[in-house]
Amino acid sequence: MNRRSFFRTAALPTAAALYASERLIAEGQKNPSTLPVRGAEAAEHPAMPVNMAADGFAAGIANPRADFFMPLEELYPCDPGELSGAKLFICETGRYTFVSAGIGDTLQPFGYGNFRSSHWLGSLDTHDTGCLAATDLASGDGFAAILDGQTYPVPEPSFVTLKLSAGENPELRLRISGHCLGVLRGGLLARFLSCLRSRCALAAA
Repeated sequence: MNRRSFFRTAALPTAAALYASERLIAEGQKNPSTLPVRGAEAAEHPAMPVNMAADGFAAGIANPRADFFMPLEELYPCDPGELSGAKLFICETGRYTFVSAGIGDTLQPFGYGNFRSSHWLGSLDTHDTGCLAATDLASGDGFAAILDGQTYPVPEPSFVTLKLSAGENPELRLRISGHCLGVLRGGLLARFLSCLRSRCALAAA
């Protein structure tokens, strides 16, 4: 069983917890409500959040405990580089790698501990994640998929889509209905896909 299958409330959105829980159920493990939150293990081996937009991010690619995220920009920014508040996350490694999306960054109130969290929007399954990673920005046909919503305890659709347009001006858009929640273009898009491919190529921890 992948050692990163347990909940990581402080570092990842709900996507990682839900996905890991569902995988544990599929593998015959116990109900996720009984699974431990990363406590002693997290203190001994804390997760390392890595911002892919920052310099030096590549140093953590081979670290299975690194958590990668990419802030998305506004589709029509008032100023160059204006962020939308949405993020894409690269979770897990190897054949378990998947992409999830979240929005917002909130310091939780008393009773929840001193950590920040975001609202989970959905995630790509491992097959769609592999298709996204394999997309050729220059000559490919692009990529589009609806993010999976939670399936436990009650199935809920996400209505959120991730669309990659390839060609002369490639871009990756996170959308819900007719609203663009954020976009990746240029060097940041290339960096995100490069990191995704590298994480998919790693042996699962």
